[in-house]
Amino acid sequence: MLETTFITKSIGFSPLLNRRVRIGDMREQCRSTWDKISQSIDEQDAEDTGALADYSVDEVYIIFSVYHQWQEDLKTFMETKGIAKSEVSKIEEYLKALLKLPDGAPHDPQKEFERYKDLISELKSASEKQWRNEAQGILQNALGCWRILHDRGADLTHGLMSALVDRFGEQVVPEMYDFIIGPLFEWRYAKFNISQHDWGRESIPALLYVSFEAMRAHLSTKNRDGEALYFEEHSDRYVMRFDPCGSGGRSVRGDWVEDTPPRMESPYNFKIIQDAYDWTDGKKGVCIYCNHCQVMMEHKSMDSFGYPVRVVEPPTYPDRDRGENRQRCQWTIYKDPTQVPVDIYYRCGRVKPKHFGSKDSIDQDAESSAHDFLGNG
Repeated sequence: MLETTFITKSIGFSPLLNRRVRIGDMREQCRSTWDKISQSIDEQDAEDTGALADYSVDEVYIIFSVYHQWQEDLKTFMETKGIAKSEVSKIEEYLKALLKLPDGAPHDPQKEFERYKDLISELKSASEKQWRNEAQGILQNALGCWRILHDRGADLTHGLMSALVDRFGEQVVPEMYDFIIGPLFEWRYAKFNISQHDWGRESIPALLYVSFEAMRAHLSTKNRDGEALYFEEHSDRYVMRFDPCGSGGRSVRGDWVEDTPPRMESPYNFKIIQDAYDWTDGKKGVCIYCNHCQVMMEHKSMDSFGYPVRVVEPPTYPDRDRGENRQRCQWTIYKDPTQVPVDIYYRCGRVKPKHFGSKDSIDQDAESSAHDFLGNG
């Protein structure tokens, strides 16, 4: 994994990412940060508990801030599409009322995030005093606080996207994603360009780390309670599966914790991408929110670098099976990105290039795809 300098036995500083990170191999990275905190509480290691608790704020803030930025950008995009600012405010107010907290309180993202930070401070104090049982109780409250905040952040984002599709049809989705994820892609994915970074020494460690980090924060396991992520290594690739992804996958499946239905059903009635396009990898029934992984991790990466950074297999709606046949979102990361199978390109209307790296080095003379989907990259 990442090269780090140690701060505590669980937390270090990564020069590559220029911030503090979790220490440990890939199996260790599958463990949730809350599980690690629980262990350090039991071991009465107040220093490591405090460092992990502080890091948990970093971890969840990444998701919290992305949701906030997307929501602001989505509202701006609505206005560029001719929706009056007053109407945009009404859409947001309606969604926040729909997404009230389990106790009936209104959804207030900043207030809920401050509550999480307060709980982390209380946890650190209890740990320093060696109040193990109290610290464990606070930890569970903090985890529940984050789940509630996170899920409403995902739903509010999805709801704003749905409002756009409701007014302009699903053909607006590619334009919407160009607007909201273009700048994010430019700075966040630059480190995965083999023309500028060594894939094995820099890109793969960073890519794996941020994948674990994000999906831990999304609580991407069945009971959303801090279980370990599913991960396997093959000779040529790494595979992560989410049961469900705590954001889009939960939206498709429904929330089994709060016992609420898929977001495509009442009382939410969020839109789905009904038809198959190149930008859904030829799949019908892709969740609007889930589609961002395909667009950013596959399509924009192919167009910029010649290869997908991650190959994505999202769930599709409906998914009502609670047994072993239920859908699990999957990410595949190839150890050599130039060896991604050619069918991954064809399914999204692209052709695998002869050369890889920065956009100006990608072979622009490759033959046209026979699929000829709309928006061919």
